[in-house]
Amino acid sequence: DFQTPHALPLLNKYRHDYRMFNDDIQGTGTVALAAMMGSMRASGKPFSALAEQTFVVAGAGSAGVGIVDTLVTAMVSLYGLSLEDARKNFWLVDHMGLLGKGRTDLTDDQLRYQRDDAEGGMALADVLPTAGATVLLGVSGAGRIFTEPILQWMADNNEIPLIFPMSNPTSKAECSAEDAFRITEGRAIFG
Repeated sequence: DFQTPHALPLLNKYRHDYRMFNDDIQGTGTVALAAMMGSMRASGKPFSALAEQTFVVAGAGSAGVGIVDTLVTAMVSLYGLSLEDARKNFWLVDHMGLLGKGRTDLTDDQLRYQRDDAEGGMALADVLPTAGATVLLGVSGAGRIFTEPILQWMADNNEIPLIFPMSNPTSKAECSAEDAFRITEGRAIFG
């Protein structure tokens, strides 16, 4: 498990010469894809509805980008979206806000997801309505950043809110299952 600044460059450099698997990038991405496909089924939608979701991702390190890369690959290879259209489904937020216009501090892997239709630095609570989020996914490691107003926005704007605080250990998770279910009145699909 390499540090975030090294993980993707090392994987890309050696993946075609050696058997490589990075848990943060590929493992977390695979688990997230399975969770998203399961959430489509649980909400009564076909798997292809994955390509119609709008994701707000809190955490833009190697795990966050790895998840988004995996989901984009699925949207392109399974559901026929162009790479550009698939990437438009994602709004990534890090500790400095939205990866958007004006941000000059992004890594090469983050630049693929820099929004050109929104200002960089926008807070998570402001990104949700701007994006029209249907999925809220967290890999920030910050703990409890999916606050009551954020979960309430998801509940008020989605019949079935999809909420995935994936940071571990539990003390670092973006919210608890109890909070997600209480605030959404039991309507959330939680992972």
